[in-house]
Amino acid sequence: MNRLVLVFFLALLLFAESDLPDYGDPEAPASLYISSTYIEDSLEDTQTPNIVTAVLADYRGYDTLGETVVIFTAGLAVALILSLSNGGDSRPLFRPYGNPVVDSIARLIAPPILVFALYVIAHGHYGPGGGFQGGAILTGFTILLRLSLGEAYEHLRFSPQVMTALGSIGLLVFLSVGLLSLPTESEFLDYGGLPFPGISSSGLHYLAILVVEFGIGLAVWGTLVALFDRLMGRQA
Repeated sequence: MNRLVLVFFLALLLFAESDLPDYGDPEAPASLYISSTYIEDSLEDTQTPNIVTAVLADYRGYDTLGETVVIFTAGLAVALILSLSNGGDSRPLFRPYGNPVVDSIARLIAPPILVFALYVIAHGHYGPGGGFQGGAILTGFTILLRLSLGEAYEHLRFSPQVMTALGSIGLLVFLSVGLLSLPTESEFLDYGGLPFPGISSSGLHYLAILVVEFGIGLAVWGTLVALFDRLMGRQA
């Protein structure tokens, strides 16, 4: 029975796909209407040369907020399941190598990784990058220190509790930017309605996108590192 259901949905998907425009078709509805609007108006509306960032963090802000909520919620759900399954075991599961070469190289390359992660988040206005990518690099930075320097040392700076809190703060930053526009009778996530006089509408969009990207970066960083700690058997 299960196989019949799968075959039915596969046939349904193939039938629906047959009616879609060809990949890269310049006559597709998306190419004729919404794409041209983004290309022609995004720089004037947001002061953001990177159209992808303008779309993800501004025009399609609701969807990006939903993606951030999904990541955070999924991370918390998995963390809670793992916390219940390991019975509260808090034994150190990763210790320092005790090798001066590993220790020195980890300490040497960690600061450039951190700087690059912040650069990727802040540079999302102008080139490839943004909160999701920067948050993933920050996660790699933290896991590198955990695995090379050891749990006991690294948790003094980035404990599981701190990382969970950072993930929550990042999501709240995104939500707060959207809520700030409501007192001015603007719509949720309408950056042009933010209550900061003296800044043009496009300037408000530019600044809000930057704040939102940092919020996303914190949410991704905190969630992924917290999830890593649970997978390693640590408690929040």
